[in-house]
Amino acid sequence: MKVLALIVLMLTSSLAWATPFLITNPVAGTTCTMYMDAVPGVTAPVVIATAPAIGNMCQFDLASVAAGSHSVTVTTTSQPDPVWGGGGESVKSSPLLFARPPTSGLPAAPNGLRLTL
Repeated sequence: MKVLALIVLMLTSSLAWATPFLITNPVAGTTCTMYMDAVPGVTAPVVIATAPAIGNMCQFDLASVAAGSHSVTVTTTSQPDPVWGGGGESVKSSPLLFARPPTSGLPAAPNGLRLTL
């Protein structure tokens, strides 16, 4: 029974591994737009932040980002107020620079081959 519980625990804990995400501090807007490497933005709805943050935040999945150096900025958009108007897209955030290493997944080739007696 303990072995079965251990196997179930190992299988369910492996589901907790997540891909890299770009996240922000809580924002006031209703949608977020990510601009990566000067490519037109990708828009996503804000997500509800969990503890320790409180409020809404921007979250983008970076699993499909190509290997290499990247620059990312984010904007948030809010709906106009029915009385006061306004709303619209914020200015771009400061750029976040990061590099994704190549993911070959293969180990290095063995070296130092020789014959022994």
